[in-house]
This record gives sequence, structure tokens and C-alpha cells, in this order.
Amino acid sequence: MLRLGARFELREVDAKLDALERRTADLRPVFLGVVDAMVTESLAAQFETRGRHFGTPWAPLPPEYVRRRGRRPGHGRAGDAPLRDTNRLWASLVKSGGPESLRVVSPTRYQRGTTVPYADHAQQAGPGRPIAPDVLPAEVTSVWTGAITRYIETGALK
Repeated sequence: MLRLGARFELREVDAKLDALERRTADLRPVFLGVVDAMVTESLAAQFETRGRHFGTPWAPLPPEYVRRRGRRPGHGRAGDAPLRDTNRLWASLVKSGGPESLRVVSPTRYQRGTTVPYADHAQQAGPGRPIAPDVLPAEVTSVWTGAITRYIETGALK
């Protein structure tokens, strides 16, 4: 009986699989790069567009409230812009790393938020003024998914 066979060296394949496993187990490089930058840009745009960036414009402030807040020291810094009275909430979300900014990054988790005490109330204030939607639009998350996939497959961060 004639037997034919071949011997394969799988070192290269094993090395590639090991690299994939390492990158899948620790996504911090992409979280701290592409994802963090995009979250910052998105939050800044959300405040700049008064909520329109994520699709739900914030309700305008009543003129009397705008006049009153402008008379208090340290208040009214952003004119009639909602959620920008002292810029405390804005700074905690847009200027990542500040004393009230929350950023938790682990190998498989990225979380961004704020410890400003009134943020929960502002988020739950009702229609027309959530800080950000509970579920982000697909056009935002698809870019993050693409960046994570690219990183896992190739190790590239851009």
C-alpha cells in the first residue's frame, strides 16, 4: 500500500493565533486611543449642538432662567446653552481626566461618565434633555467596532 503524507509546520499559524488571543484579551490600547478620542469628540459635539449630535435637541432654557443664572457669581458662562450654567458638567465629560471625570478602562471594558452630583438628574430629566442617549447611534458604535476589529485582526490602532 502506498501512503502519501505531508508534514506541516504550524509555528507561524500558532504565533498569529497567540497574537490574536493577546489582543482580544486586552483591548486597552484601542480603548485609550481611538475609542476615548471619539467619545470625547462626541460628547463635545453633543454639548456644542445642544443635543442634536445624538439626535434629540435639548429643550431651550426659558428666558427668565437665563437672566437669573447670569446674575449669580460663576454662573451663566455659556449664555442660554442648556446644561452649561457653570460648565462643571461639560468639563467633567469633555475634559477627560478632570477631578469629576469618570473613565474606567480595563482589558475588556471602557466606561466614561461623570461624578457631578446632578448628572443623573440631568440625564433623566425627561424628553428633550438627556445628556446622551442610552443607546448610541449605529454610526458611532460601528466605527468603534471597526477599530476594535482592526486592532484584534492586525494590531493596528488607526
